[in-house]
Amino acid sequence: TWMKIYTDGAYKPTTDQGGWAFVTDDGFTDWNGVKNTTNNRMEIQGVLEAMKYIIKNNIKDAEIYSDSQYVICTITKGWKKKMNTDLWEEFEKLISQIDSISFMWVKGHSVDKLNNKADELAVKGSELYLVD
Repeated sequence: TWMKIYTDGAYKPTTDQGGWAFVTDDGFTDWNGVKNTTNNRMEIQGVLEAMKYIIKNNIKDAEIYSDSQYVICTITKGWKKKMNTDLWEEFEKLISQIDSISFMWVKGHSVDKLNNKADELAVKGSELYLVD
């Protein structure tokens, strides 16, 4: 099975709350909100949740799209993982369980329907009413 998945993260400084989301090319979506976080953490979380979905559903070949230069360049260009080391450790554990996966950057807030949908859901996650 081959699949494209679009991921995104969002953050609202006024509530110190973020949201992550992913959308698959066959229409499945998942998203949620997180308190006390950052935008970059949510961008990574979107990718992690997509990877968990890939593993759970035994998808053999996947492409993950993100509009986060930070996430894509850390994965594909070896940028240093100075921050968010807990999430990057989880990334390493997950990637070792996936047969074939590639990561692509996509321009945010442009004409890509699935990227825009992931953005919309991540923002929704950042707006959930969450109790500390």
